[in-house]
Amino acid sequence: MIDSHKVLWDNCLEMIQANVSEQQFKTWFATIVFESFSEKDRILLLQVPSTYAYEYLEQYYVGLLSKVISHCFGPNVTLRYRLVTEQARSQAANAAAATATSQPVSGGPQPVVSTSPQPSAVPPQPAARPQTYTQPRPLAASQPRQGMSPQTVRQPAASGSNRQETPMRQGLNPQLNLRQTFNNYIEGNSNKLPRTIGLSIAEHPGKSTFNPFFIYGPSGCGKTHLVNAIGVRCKELYPQRRVLYVSARLFQVQFTDAVRQNLTNDFLNFYQSIDVLIVDDIQEWATAAKTLDTFFHIFNHLFRNGKQIILASDRPPVELQGMKDRLLTRFSCGLIAELEKPNTKLCVDILNTKCRRDGLKIPEDVIEFIARTANGSVRDLQGVINSLLAFSVVYNSHINVQLAERIIKRSVKIDDRPVTIDDILDKVCTHYGITLKNVFSRSRKREYVIVRQVSMYLAQKYTKLPATRIGELVGGRDHSTVIHSCATVEKRLQVDKSFAAELDSIENSFKLKQEVPPSK
Repeated sequence: MIDSHKVLWDNCLEMIQANVSEQQFKTWFATIVFESFSEKDRILLLQVPSTYAYEYLEQYYVGLLSKVISHCFGPNVTLRYRLVTEQARSQAANAAAATATSQPVSGGPQPVVSTSPQPSAVPPQPAARPQTYTQPRPLAASQPRQGMSPQTVRQPAASGSNRQETPMRQGLNPQLNLRQTFNNYIEGNSNKLPRTIGLSIAEHPGKSTFNPFFIYGPSGCGKTHLVNAIGVRCKELYPQRRVLYVSARLFQVQFTDAVRQNLTNDFLNFYQSIDVLIVDDIQEWATAAKTLDTFFHIFNHLFRNGKQIILASDRPPVELQGMKDRLLTRFSCGLIAELEKPNTKLCVDILNTKCRRDGLKIPEDVIEFIARTANGSVRDLQGVINSLLAFSVVYNSHINVQLAERIIKRSVKIDDRPVTIDDILDKVCTHYGITLKNVFSRSRKREYVIVRQVSMYLAQKYTKLPATRIGELVGGRDHSTVIHSCATVEKRLQVDKSFAAELDSIENSFKLKQEVPPSK
């Protein structure tokens, strides 16, 4: 009977293989081992190699599993998982062979409690989840996913030869948000470079020149989403890799606890065992000298051993006050990528994607209004949409621009400070890497001329200064030079898409506000 049930599971695998890519099948399904099926209880028991594999299957493939299992085993099947690592499986096989003549082994690999010491200070403790699986539920093609009650799964004991490696190599929770992936990370001009580089790193961690990968940008621009997406994709492609996402604050708390408990070496050993380390908001370490010294040693160890390091901050390395040069130079030796606030077009794309994903119907003019007024923050965009829907449902109101305006005034801090010529010159010079001295000079170098022309064009567009005054403030030029510069920029915008994208990025960097059309 067991053989016939195994055949049924093989049929399930064939159906799954026909519905997923080869890489997906090898990563998530080929490692599943059939253990048993009870005709009486209608329970299918499968072995998975890691907690992360179980979580990923439940997150993304529960519908597919429901359909194929119902098709092959019949309706009302309850699916259960048992965590049995490859090491445990080989150990069990060796033990069975050694004792076959005296005491037969039955029931397959039996999980036992690990006796290997794992320090109490070893991270990531504060957020670590117990190794329990939830109560299985009947699988049916039309049945929605239900909640599950605990079924404990324990790790096998480690042997003496790899006594220290085993507890770290088993059961690591990567602390990743599985909902933040590249699939729902919308690409635009403001994030194209970081997204492309991040995808390359996820596919080849530690083997590219982009190590470390340093991402910076203002709050709400998508840094946390991007670094999580890198981690999730890396785990998809390399399930055996030890990937860990940790906030700078949590890292500091863990380090403090380790020092207090005299377990600093255990703390170092843990983090030095990571294959892909992602640290978010590292600007919070600016005044934490001891934390920085400890991270310096962790960084050096990982970097020398070809492990991938990904760092996120709200400012570039040169602006991280309080950090020693030895760390700043290491942060800068890989790739530094800026995430700018999304422009209006990207905000519209993000909102439309959210509406399609959540099945929402919001008028296009409302989407456009929110995109223009929500300060280019993805978090603000999502918050406004959620508030808008809640308000419309509770008060049975029609979703329109007037309602959106009321919500935005309550939830979004609008930056309405007038833009000055100094703001424009500062951002344009920063974008092109040109100093003000060069802009104000009489040099006719092409790169200097472009900066002057763009500055004059933006000054005329977003300030109320006359052409004569603009010329005076941009190196003492006359009004005819300003008029010519503006005409040149406008003409180039019509034919040069990359130049238009550059200009859009500059405008977005200092939060230029467009006039909101009056509501009809």
